[in-house]
Amino acid sequence: MKTLILMRHAKSTWEHPYLEDKLRPLNDRGKRDAPLMGQYLVNAAMIPDVVLSSSAVRTVATTNLLCQAMNVPKSNINLIDDFYTFSDNGDLYMSHLTNLDDTIDTALIVGHNDTCYNLAHRLIPDFESKFPTCACLCVIWQVDTWKEVHVSNSILECYITPKELKPE
Repeated sequence: MKTLILMRHAKSTWEHPYLEDKLRPLNDRGKRDAPLMGQYLVNAAMIPDVVLSSSAVRTVATTNLLCQAMNVPKSNINLIDDFYTFSDNGDLYMSHLTNLDDTIDTALIVGHNDTCYNLAHRLIPDFESKFPTCACLCVIWQVDTWKEVHVSNSILECYITPKELKPE
């Protein structure tokens, strides 16, 4: 079985309007939400073997906070400049997935919208939700190799947002 955990970066700040978009950091809510989601993944026994993250400041910060909460070593984190994209239909993320080593069973991708949203809807066509910041979609495939992973044979394992994990 192969598992993808697809996550949009945590909430970033717009406090510095002249800062280049790629350099925007997380805001306070984002700094709280990322470890919360990491703890959820630990409790759900969904610890990634590898992490593929956009190299934007907010995704790197999200990734680091998630991985700290899950005790995932930094050596398992791969920053990918091409993942700083907003309009890809998911082919870019899927091409990285299908080229993973088959000894890896669970991969976490931390990226941006609309790419996360687009891929979620390709993987799960009847997926009705939006993809807010720090949302997490887990998809499984009943296959032995990443080459066999395809949008047509994906199964929704879970979808959760930080809001659902916070007490009312």
